[in-house]
Amino acid sequence: MAAIYETELNTILDCLIPFRVVTCRPKPSDPWFDDECREAKRLTRRLERAYSAACRRAATQVNTSASADVGAAKTAWYAQLRNYRELSCRKSHAFWCATVESERASPSKLWRSVNLLHGRGKLPASSDIIVDEFSQFFHDKVDAVRQNTAGAPEPTFSTVRTGASLVSFILRSLLKTLFQPFLVYPTKALLKIHFRSL
Repeated sequence: MAAIYETELNTILDCLIPFRVVTCRPKPSDPWFDDECREAKRLTRRLERAYSAACRRAATQVNTSASADVGAAKTAWYAQLRNYRELSCRKSHAFWCATVESERASPSKLWRSVNLLHGRGKLPASSDIIVDEFSQFFHDKVDAVRQNTAGAPEPTFSTVRTGASLVSFILRSLLKTLFQPFLVYPTKALLKIHFRSL
């Protein structure tokens, strides 16, 4: 009886919530993210959940107090979100200023820190990726694209005017639209008139 119950329950769960593999990649915290930032982020998320709950309550109730609660929750969440972002920016700025100042004497350390700041650090090689499989994936992808576009017509490309040909094209089109027999426009005036009309 217990086995039938478990198999039926698993069948229902597989229909409602199908099993899938999820890859979680751990992302290290920023070096300036300390306990103060963690607590501010926690408070921000809590206020966001409170705002969502107030919205759900307001959707089910039809009274003015529910809409007032939504407004108060939204105001509190936005204010805390602004405070959290300001705190994070302030901590980041202070950390990187102190790092650059402390490593000013050693250019190699300074460049390493600047590269880290810009996200140009080298990623460690993953043992999950095999070179032959990686290469085969792209070969298969190219082959699939070629098969799907085998009977398609050749692509057509339009020419784009640049430089002197663009200026002469603009001047010719302006002369056609603005030609007056006894009035000669200087080139700068023609260009100003044309670009104002765009």
